[in-house]
Amino acid sequence: MTLHLLSIFKTYYYYSSSSPPLSSPPAPTRHATAVSFNRPSLSLLLRSLSHFGVVLGLCYLCEFHPPNFHGEKLYDRDMFFFLTFLLIGCAALTVKENGPDPNYTPPKSASSTPAGKEIEARSRPKPPPDSTVLNRDQTEEWKGWMQFMFLLYHYYAASETYNSIRIMITCYVWMTGFGNFSFFYIKRDFSLVRVLQMLWRLNFLVTGLCLAMGNTYILYYICPLHTFFFGMVYATMRLAEGWNHTRRKVRYKLFLLSIVIFLTWDLPSPLFSLFNSFLSTSPCIGAKQGTLWEWYFRTSLDHWSTFLGMCFALNYPVLAVWVAKVESLEPWREWRVKAAVGMPLLATFVWWARGPFMEGKLLYNASNAYLGIIPLTTYIYFRNLTPYLRSRTMSLLHTIGKTTLETYLLQHHIWLTSNAKSLLILVKGYPKMNFLVVTAVYFTVSRKAYRLTMELRGMLLPNDLSFCLRSLSVMFLSVLASLAAAAVMTDFGSAPCGVWSVFLVSISSGIVLDSLIERRLGPDSREAGSGVAPRLLPHVSTVAAGLVFATLLSAYMGRSAGRIEPLPFACSAGAARGRFAELQCSEESRDGLLRAQGLGSVAGCGGYVWGWEEAEVDSGCRFVARSTKELRDTLAGRTVAFVGESHLRNQFYALLRLLGSTSEKPPGYHSDMRETVGSATVEFYWKPYVADQVEYAREWAKGSEAAADVLVLGNGQWDCLHNPTHFEDYKASLHDLIGLLEELKRRKGIGVVFVTPPTVNDSRLGTDEKKEFMTEEHVHDYRDQQVLTASTVFDLFVDFGGMTKERVQEAYDGVHYPDDVYDALVQVVVQSFDWALPAKEASSPSSSPEPGSMGNPILGLFMVLVSTVSIFCMDSYLGLGYLPSLFLSDAPRHTRLWDEAFSALHKKIGVASSEVNKEEDEEDEREGLLELKKIEATT
Repeated sequence: MTLHLLSIFKTYYYYSSSSPPLSSPPAPTRHATAVSFNRPSLSLLLRSLSHFGVVLGLCYLCEFHPPNFHGEKLYDRDMFFFLTFLLIGCAALTVKENGPDPNYTPPKSASSTPAGKEIEARSRPKPPPDSTVLNRDQTEEWKGWMQFMFLLYHYYAASETYNSIRIMITCYVWMTGFGNFSFFYIKRDFSLVRVLQMLWRLNFLVTGLCLAMGNTYILYYICPLHTFFFGMVYATMRLAEGWNHTRRKVRYKLFLLSIVIFLTWDLPSPLFSLFNSFLSTSPCIGAKQGTLWEWYFRTSLDHWSTFLGMCFALNYPVLAVWVAKVESLEPWREWRVKAAVGMPLLATFVWWARGPFMEGKLLYNASNAYLGIIPLTTYIYFRNLTPYLRSRTMSLLHTIGKTTLETYLLQHHIWLTSNAKSLLILVKGYPKMNFLVVTAVYFTVSRKAYRLTMELRGMLLPNDLSFCLRSLSVMFLSVLASLAAAAVMTDFGSAPCGVWSVFLVSISSGIVLDSLIERRLGPDSREAGSGVAPRLLPHVSTVAAGLVFATLLSAYMGRSAGRIEPLPFACSAGAARGRFAELQCSEESRDGLLRAQGLGSVAGCGGYVWGWEEAEVDSGCRFVARSTKELRDTLAGRTVAFVGESHLRNQFYALLRLLGSTSEKPPGYHSDMRETVGSATVEFYWKPYVADQVEYAREWAKGSEAAADVLVLGNGQWDCLHNPTHFEDYKASLHDLIGLLEELKRRKGIGVVFVTPPTVNDSRLGTDEKKEFMTEEHVHDYRDQQVLTASTVFDLFVDFGGMTKERVQEAYDGVHYPDDVYDALVQVVVQSFDWALPAKEASSPSSSPEPGSMGNPILGLFMVLVSTVSIFCMDSYLGLGYLPSLFLSDAPRHTRLWDEAFSALHKKIGVASSEVNKEEDEEDEREGLLELKKIEATT
């Protein structure tokens, strides 16, 4: 970027002088060509690299230094489907005819003069639109609406639509097989340059994101998925390349590939682990159960999709001829044939939609690889049912579909954040306006990233292998140097210091490189005759601009919010600050409540919910409701113990609910209880008196290991009720308890949370004893003593009396509250787990399932059978398109259309069908003669 700034300032100073410039400034070219070592070409390269750096920098700021706290996703079904149908309505207004039919040949001109040819060209009718099956415009439209739904699913966390989104990913992977097989079949370009260019398209942006964001490659799993299956298509077509354009041998290759897929994924064999033994089993970003399992899981979900796309592409020319012949029949015959294919296909789709598609996420995942082809094939057939449907597409969806890779990648950090787990908030408190603004920025940056990827590929990876290798070598060395510099700069510590270190390194290295380039190129004619001072002006201006930018950026980063990380202990003071408020489950209601009452976030939705007071953006105190999944991950292998009286028991029940326990309330009233949910253990110990808790802590201290990771205590009500004359004893015992807890915390590193008694509703107390000794006035004295005695031993001190003061009328027996109050209290308590839980020991070997556990041999054999029928019957519709020819005399038979379908195609691409199939024809002739001799011998 420094070099680009220098280039800009040099151009400005040299062209703003009073004398006319000796040469014109370099103008950016529309179509990028290979970079060369001259000023205009280098200027264009530097500009593109600088813009790409800005894209990565924007991703970094949105992720690590957003202007507001990252937002929480909230599923609003009404808004989700409103936006879905809004897209459909808007897209319907943009229907247009496709581009010209690529197979259309204009009539030859009858005139021999240029003027006559021009007149004929003007009067010539417009070429017909492309109405081929699954044409390019249609596939872009297909990708566009699927990408929109995929993004909306992530933005609103619409988990109920998971199965539909899973199908869309299957379609993307299917297109990898269809598109790349078609390319290699027609272009026959297996050069290393082609491979490098394709790998660049798939991995350039994701590589930059991995380096800039510190993420793993597997996190952006779509990229490795497409890269792997591209390699599978390439290897299949490259091996025995001479078989590709034969009638049968290419089909043998695909059949053998189906066997390899079956053995690798569908049988519980060690093949997958053997082929991927270099992958780690340790947890990492994007792969909590290890990269090996995550890669197996992702590939297993769609391991047949690319192969089936290849089968469709192989039979595509036959399909095109079959469609043309069917549509040349009389209308009633045409629709009879189409119905004979469409009805079985539709019936199969209905069975799938009412059966496997309605299963839960885990069960559906098990069948997606085998049955996902059903809705995919149904969509293709009915989307291409008539020439009118094939010749028209929705341009809005077409536009979205051209940048699907960039929109997928950048959603992790610009549209969404925290690797697509939270929302980017630019317009705080107004969710719809925020959605609008963030979406505009997101799509603009995505389109820019797409153009930069293609521009840089044209400049650095032209159709010259040696040039490509040199470019990649220079880029690799540059990345290594940048990583080394980054490793040194991390020692500077905080973000503002990091900005200045980056500024110094960038400016100094940029000026040095600029000097080396000037020395290599020689002085520019524009600089000829200029003195030392004019030559220094661009450098001074660059340093000044960098200084201003670094100052502003450092100031912004120092006051911005950070990425989502565990809360620090400094947040303990604000964990229980807030109030209850009534809230409906919608974004608009939530954000309206936050604006009206000055709250930062809420602990739920529906009814009365707890809302936290708004914290300073740069405090790092982002209090949010913890989900069941998140809490299960946090407490995996941990134990939380509640020790005390009834309001601690109610917190025990509330934590079980939050963890997703489906069991009834454990039996027992004044007794100990224990339950395990997943790998998290929750315990309750009935110790209502402070003296009981002292004994419990003393016994616990004698053990060699901690009995729990977090201890949640509370007392006061029973001491107030049953020992009203022993208040001094209570104070002494409370001091003893704190002393024991300090020892436990020092020796065993446990977390300690203390919760005071709730506010008492005197009018609802049920016994005379409670009315005399357990009123709010009496309990308040105990609560005050707890506040006065509270020390640094507590990781969190919760004034439950203050939390319940506004809802005291809901205490149905004077001391106990509805479940939602304890649910809110537990959400406050679990915030402290970020800093209160002791650090985990070194992780044990991964206990993830072994690769092979998702395979289904029966369904795998079924897929081998179906694909074999499709391959050898030459039918793209999995054999269903072949059925009409068995009982309808006017239905074309696919196997008889090969010569007609491929002869013209082979001639067009320079392959002689007669030559490539000569050997097979000779084999057929020999087999025929041999069979004839056998018949004669038998006779």
